[in-house]
Amino acid sequence: MIKEICDICHQNEPYHKYKVKKLKSVVRSDMHVLRWVRIDICDACYNRLVRMSREDNNQ
Repeated sequence: MIKEICDICHQNEPYHKYKVKKLKSVVRSDMHVLRWVRIDICDACYNRLVRMSREDNNQ
């Protein structure tokens, strides 16, 4: 059995209904390209990300 954990805090179990992506450098054909990859995120980390994005938009 594989235990999944949050890719942000590395402690909690992820909640799979959130669609969160992260920009990551990937090697393709000997070149580094930036691609969006899906990450697993828990409820607490998701709420922190949403709160931070709202604060950035208000400023």
